[in-house]
Amino acid sequence: MDNDIIEKIHKFPFPLLYLLVKEACAIMGQIEKVHAANFHYTEPRVIKIKELYRI
Repeated sequence: MDNDIIEKIHKFPFPLLYLLVKEACAIMGQIEKVHAANFHYTEPRVIKIKELYRI
């Protein structure tokens, strides 16, 4: 996880902090899976759920 993300969320109460970090890690894992499946894009954009699972 990037340090800038950690710096922005470190002041939240622990239960909320835990949920934010867990969600950020899950999203990063999904992005890595998409990249591993040779799904490349040229500009940053929001990835739709159906694109992650190729529904």
